[in-house]
Amino acid sequence: MAITLLGDKTGLLDGKAVGDIVKAHLNFKANEYNGRNFTNINAWKIDMVQKGN
Repeated sequence: MAITLLGDKTGLLDGKAVGDIVKAHLNFKANEYNGRNFTNINAWKIDMVQKGN
């Protein structure tokens, strides 16, 4: 799943690494354009749950 981090939200991943368990708070937005549907998933907060090994 691709999650978008825009503007000042790009720093949400600072200090996080592959293998870490995180809790992501997300907003979903769906749009229709020229008969096609598009969905954006934007993170607005990411909490560390557990550091990976």
